[in-house]
Amino acid sequence: MTGPHLRSPGTNDQGFILVFVVGLCLLLAILGATFGRSVQSAARHASLAVERSKAAALADGGIAIARTRLAAGGGEGDTVCSIAGAGVLAIRIEDEHGKVSLNSDNDVLLRALFIGLGVTAEDADRYVALLRDYRDPDSDQRRGGAEREAYVAAGRRDGPKNANFDSVFELDRVMGLPADLRAALKPFVTAVSTRSGIDPDHARLQLLNILAMGGDFGHADLAFGGRPKLPNAFTTISMRSVFFVRAVAATEGARFVRASMISRPVGQGETMRTLTWLQDEVTGADEALLIQSPSPPPC
Repeated sequence: MTGPHLRSPGTNDQGFILVFVVGLCLLLAILGATFGRSVQSAARHASLAVERSKAAALADGGIAIARTRLAAGGGEGDTVCSIAGAGVLAIRIEDEHGKVSLNSDNDVLLRALFIGLGVTAEDADRYVALLRDYRDPDSDQRRGGAEREAYVAAGRRDGPKNANFDSVFELDRVMGLPADLRAALKPFVTAVSTRSGIDPDHARLQLLNILAMGGDFGHADLAFGGRPKLPNAFTTISMRSVFFVRAVAATEGARFVRASMISRPVGQGETMRTLTWLQDEVTGADEALLIQSPSPPPC
């Protein structure tokens, strides 16, 4: 009989060890790559956060610049300028009395605004009714409008408000207004006034053209690129007291928009007041404003 057979390490064991070592190396490589990607991702996020903070500070500076100009007696207009080492600023100042008031009782003006934005006359009448029902204090539903019963039936328990608009963003709470129409309206409407008209001398040309098309007048002026003359029923005189300011900041890696409503004193003892302060989204109009001056001067 032979004794127990003792097997010395051979080819099979060496192969197993080799596979184990290769597997371990691959695992370490995967862990290293994953860790490296995590570090890179964290670095990117940190870099983006820094750029975003820089852009936010730059936009806030734009509001401060606009406030200083308004305090000095300046008015509406667009400015594109740069701050060395920081980025580019696009500042837009608009007189709120150069916009259509959502709290106006001038249905003809509101209707012209809707039609000028591409809405049919029938739909324009319906949208005006929806706006009026949203803010009027009664429960009498206008033709095409919506009072509380209609809101509740649609699963909307947040309206109507039965009070004046406090912000243009309340348009998003009005039942029945399409999202694209609400977006198109916001640049041309205001909630800070209850006046029945706009001041054409301080309104954007784009709004005047919209009203001219919607009201079916001023076509000759439109054809020659002039400022259409609005009928007296559409106009008022601005008090030059409330301005909307939009500051768009562009750094190497970020965009930031700060929007603010600023009230300028019109009476003795009054002071400059900031009525609203919010962050907004970058729009195509913002980008167009930024690129309108390829080499902007210092702010």
